[in-house]
Amino acid sequence: MTTKRAYKLQEFVAHSSSVNCLKIGRKSSRVLVTGGEDHKVNLWAIGKPNAILSLSGHTSRIDSVSFDSSEVLVAAGAASGTIKLWDLEEAKIVRTLTGHRSNCISVDFHPFGEFFASGSLDTNLKIWDIRKKGCIHTYKGHTRGVNTIRFTPDGRWVVSGGEDNIVKVWDLTAGKLLHDFKYHEGQIQCLDFHPHEFLLATGGCECESFFGALIFIIHPLTFTGSADRTVKFWDLETFELIGSAGPEVLPSVFDDAHVQKTHRDTYPLESLKGGRTRPVVLNWEKRGRSSNYDGPIMSVSPKNASMANMPSVNVYKQRGYPASVEKEMPSASDGDAVADLMEQHDQFISSMQSRLAKLQAVHRYWERKDIKGAIGAIEKMADHAVLADVMSIVIEKMDIVTLDICTCLLPLLSGLLGSDMDRHLSICLDMLLKLVRVFGSMIYSTISASTPVGVDIEAEQRFERCNLCFIELEKVKRCLPTLTRRGGSVAKSSQELNLALQEVS
Repeated sequence: MTTKRAYKLQEFVAHSSSVNCLKIGRKSSRVLVTGGEDHKVNLWAIGKPNAILSLSGHTSRIDSVSFDSSEVLVAAGAASGTIKLWDLEEAKIVRTLTGHRSNCISVDFHPFGEFFASGSLDTNLKIWDIRKKGCIHTYKGHTRGVNTIRFTPDGRWVVSGGEDNIVKVWDLTAGKLLHDFKYHEGQIQCLDFHPHEFLLATGGCECESFFGALIFIIHPLTFTGSADRTVKFWDLETFELIGSAGPEVLPSVFDDAHVQKTHRDTYPLESLKGGRTRPVVLNWEKRGRSSNYDGPIMSVSPKNASMANMPSVNVYKQRGYPASVEKEMPSASDGDAVADLMEQHDQFISSMQSRLAKLQAVHRYWERKDIKGAIGAIEKMADHAVLADVMSIVIEKMDIVTLDICTCLLPLLSGLLGSDMDRHLSICLDMLLKLVRVFGSMIYSTISASTPVGVDIEAEQRFERCNLCFIELEKVKRCLPTLTRRGGSVAKSSQELNLALQEVS
């Protein structure tokens, strides 16, 4: 018996001629932008038959469209090579950018910065600064058109797939090519990153088999498919191909294979090839986006790495950070000790560079006095260290915190209580204590007050905000007993916060 996995939600005429491209907004997943042969860019609410906006300005067909992360801007690339940016709130063009010599066939916004990338049939990948109104870097390397591009979720790399059958990984900080994959026999037509794991999937027009397989990848591997109808697995630490499968293999059928128990972090020095890539990957895992695990991982050699030899995967027990490398590895010679030290140094430098880039992105919002924008950027980063750094500043500037800002901060702070680092916990608890002392009485009194008679929009908005704060404070209350048992300054701060909550409630 088969289960129907998809159904037609809506069918409508989007343009007066062919629809060339579309993109769904990632923030809400409720809006859709389309580009057509009629030179128009149309904005839709999914489920509604009529366009919200119809944006004109291009003089040639639209070949690519994309929303920014907040769904406020739309970029559209045309057959002429021109890119136009629209402000959706004002329904007007805010930038017209030229530089490509041929069709602009792919665009993608940086996840938390005022930048976007574009790819063209002229073989170039360009990075644009919206504020400076121009191109700030051009990456050359593809020999044919750049069909698809995507920034990594942490904003450090950009990946491009071309008509030359090559996937290229570019380092934005260093401005250079990190690696390219040349194993496909067909042109690359789409690619995307897993939102929480360091995994990449690419596909071609006939690749149908990779979607089911993606859920089985638990090691930091790159997973690709192409117009040659093959599925390929890549190790992002060594950039080596470790598995491949043809179109005849069903993704839901797996034979048992060898499984070994190991830790991700215990690698020989040889795995550092590829320059700065491996430290960046390790930093990705250690930031908290994907916890290390103490369970088995797949062991697949290139010789027998077909889909039929992929292991069945059980549920893995997720854990926090493993013990330090020194505890996991046996005693080593002085040379090994130096190698370990240098490896950790590279990881530290990469971690600090990533952290600095994120703080600079937040600072740009702060300079514009856009506190909610800064909080939104921090939320997308999902980095406890960055959140703790910013909160250590905000705690000294409580005059900028309103009830609306408090509503945005509390979900992040309740999440930060799950950190394993005492510094993060101490800053979080201190910030929560300040918020409770300033807004606690208002929150609990508003929630307990009787509903007013008549229509009072301001009172309704205040009640909604207080209710959201109340929900998060209840989550915080449930975390405090565990933190109190931790001992030290964290326990003392937890007890103080618990008393403050009891006083206002």
